[in-house]
Amino acid sequence: MAKKKLLISLVALVLERPLFLRIGAVSIILGVIVSSVSELFHGGHQPHDLVVTLPQYAANANWIVVHLVQFLGRLLVVGGLVGLILRWTPKTRQVAKRESRS
Repeated sequence: MAKKKLLISLVALVLERPLFLRIGAVSIILGVIVSSVSELFHGGHQPHDLVVTLPQYAANANWIVVHLVQFLGRLLVVGGLVGLILRWTPKTRQVAKRESRS
């Protein structure tokens, strides 16, 4: 029961504060940047030819770090999307509908 009240209060906090909207938007942008930069260090750019690609993966000393950074980037994007979705209230939907009509 306490967990449910905590979850409800966290959702209410997100919906009341525009700061979470900004954090969500910045989180998405940072996530895309972090993921893109980590792709530069990934290696193995010929996925159709595993004979060439797998040795490149094995030779990459930073393989674990690269994949953790990729995971972090995607986690930032997902967290940002959740923040934006939670902030998307019926009132903002009405404003968006009015803006799209004009």
